Amino acid sequence: MNYLKRATLGGGAATLVLAGGLYAAIAHEGASGIVKERMDAMEKMGGAMKQIGLMMKGITPYDGAAVSQAAMVINQTSARLEKLFPSGGDEKGSYTKPELWDNWDEFKLLTKATGEAAGKLSEAAFDGTKREVLPLFFEVGKSCKACHTKYRRAKDNE
Repeated sequence: MNYLKRATLGGGAATLVLAGGLYAAIAHEGASGIVKERMDAMEKMGGAMKQIGLMMKGITPYDGAAVSQAAMVINQTSARLEKLFPSGGDEKGSYTKPELWDNWDEFKLLTKATGEAAGKLSEAAFDGTKREVLPLFFEVGKSCKACHTKYRRAKDNE
């Protein structure tokens, strides 16, 4: 690859990184404290899902150890989600529906299910093939979606 191509590709990657950081800053505008911490945790889980998803789609090469590690991020973050939803009031910058606090026990079950699904994915991915791991990845996605469907308002840009 010649120098000009490398410089162009490197500049494009830097632009994507900067754009991603700008998007995150805009998405979290007005959020502070526990709400921002919660958004950062969700973003971390979303990043792990995206990393795994790229491998499952064949966009990046399948790496069982990397899938296992990303799934463990989801597992560990899920375990602390309850602590990131401490109040029942409106929170500036939050996308949380008020129904979450009315259905707290169900929310706890959903976060536990996400963590358990991610734990199974992490364990299977380390030695498993992409074909073996794919259904477990879908289970994690379904678990995330179940909670978001019930308890997350649409973002302004969705």
